[in-house]
Amino acid sequence: MANPPPPLSPADIVGDAERYAALSGQREVDYDHVMLAVQSMQTQQGGNPVPLQEDLKTMAAARNEEPLPKPTGDPRMSTPTAVNMNTLQNNYRVLPPGAKKGGTGPSLG
Repeated sequence: MANPPPPLSPADIVGDAERYAALSGQREVDYDHVMLAVQSMQTQQGGNPVPLQEDLKTMAAARNEEPLPKPTGDPRMSTPTAVNMNTLQNNYRVLPPGAKKGGTGPSLG
């Protein structure tokens, strides 16, 4: 029975990402450098690679094509709306506490 590979070390990932940044002529590490470091470490350890950002966008677009299910009519499962959240009425104060309606406002002097 083979031993499981050691967990990915954040220090190793950052070090590899810094080397990838240096090799690409950049001074700062960006998202792509970190992803490349993680993917290369996982590949070396025999794990599944982390999906690339483009792959994630493709998967999200495919999932988002499916429509949401229709509401069931059960009030416990309803989606909040402007009507039942009381957002159509004034629910804020314009005047500071203690100010009289119709006054001239606070003095600036």
